[in-house]
Amino acid sequence: MLDWEAVPTLEKTMTALRTTTFLLLITFLTGCGGGSDRPDRPDAPKNVLLIYIDTIRADHMALYGYRRPNTPHMESFAATGVTFEQAKTPSSWTRASFASYFTGMLPSVHGCENRDGFIDEGLTTLPERFKAQGFHTAGIYANDNIAGGLGFGRGFDIYDHPPARTGYRGDQEKVTGAREMNARIMEWFRDERPTDQPWFLFALYVDPHDPYMAHRDLAFGEPMTRAPRGARHFLKKWDKAKEKKSQAQVERDIIHLYDSEIAYVDLHIGDVLDTLAELGLADDTMVIISADHGEGLWDHEDYRSHGHLVYEEQVHVPLIVRWPGITPPGLRVSEPVPTLDVYGLLANAYGLAEPNEHQSGDLYDWFVGQGQTRHLYVEELLDSVDMNVVQDGKWKLIDDRGRDRLELYDLEADPDERVNLAESEPGRVERLLELLEIQSLANEAFRAGLTLEGGEAVLTDEEKAGLKALGY
Repeated sequence: MLDWEAVPTLEKTMTALRTTTFLLLITFLTGCGGGSDRPDRPDAPKNVLLIYIDTIRADHMALYGYRRPNTPHMESFAATGVTFEQAKTPSSWTRASFASYFTGMLPSVHGCENRDGFIDEGLTTLPERFKAQGFHTAGIYANDNIAGGLGFGRGFDIYDHPPARTGYRGDQEKVTGAREMNARIMEWFRDERPTDQPWFLFALYVDPHDPYMAHRDLAFGEPMTRAPRGARHFLKKWDKAKEKKSQAQVERDIIHLYDSEIAYVDLHIGDVLDTLAELGLADDTMVIISADHGEGLWDHEDYRSHGHLVYEEQVHVPLIVRWPGITPPGLRVSEPVPTLDVYGLLANAYGLAEPNEHQSGDLYDWFVGQGQTRHLYVEELLDSVDMNVVQDGKWKLIDDRGRDRLELYDLEADPDERVNLAESEPGRVERLLELLEIQSLANEAFRAGLTLEGGEAVLTDEEKAGLKALGY
């Protein structure tokens, strides 16, 4: 944590920030950049499997204490690795979050923040770094917010969006469900996975994202007697309705469906992990399960407010890591950590990048009992939204610049973020705003050191249709 007695006043800080030496100090104080550089770090596993789930809230998973038994397979996996109980995303919408995961940079640095955003060709992505180390690289994904035309396909030997065949009758747009994802993943394991070189496999499931499918064998709540409320055509009509008839029942039905979708994707992730074990690959593979963001579900606004709000239901996500032989089985880390630190873990473990090439810390420190709590940052710049967030321990400040509004929450006393303490805690607000200002200047300095080429996003008609099916 920052020792405020040792930090110069804001005025002196602003002057000192113009020197390279003090910028390095900022990096230390804010906890960005670099990670462990231990000579005794063990060899990393041969292979890497990254599994991400789109739009999954940690607090709607049994693994994180939710009331419904919807994550038995991820719970079994977590018993063999480390679960981070307070993992937070860098953004509450898909493209910005994954651009951070692929570059190790905060959204305002990589610049892929808005609907026209893409990963600049001047930035080296995670799969490109793995490929340069001799890995076979494969990506299988179900959300076109990370389409190849947006720069996310660079560095992959195989980058494939399986067929979109999941949907309700009457919905013209279909999505790629976990069943289609697993069919493609199993095909890769069976026919395309190399046996003579290490591999890096990235998989993104989208099932908890609307439209919400009904899964009879994994259902929660009472069966719906009216039109399928998780269908895209119902959601469109309901969104536009001036009067929300049967509001409470619609909310219950959609939450039942959402929880069921989590159970459905959990089942299919379990199949992938079982396949890994059956092929004798589990002991040679680092496996990481996480997410890009959560979902609103009416906690603060409507059911689908991700990308426009930065409350905990949208930025608190699962993060589970298994490094065979290293991660203590069943360990649960309660301190807040940024999901961005997955990049630092991989960069240091596999020699992918130097600390000055990214802004990520290193999750490895938590595996060996040397983790240090850092400040967490969330950045949201989408449509009319312009928000910056800093979390310092239990204190979370939202600087809503678009509405010229400050929100301060004590996450221990008020985990649902109902009581805004900004007016009653002016001194704390001032200190947290200083942290945001310091981080902003550090981001500017980092971005100034990048070589960006510019350009524009290029999506195929099929990719545009895929986005439309998800409501974009």
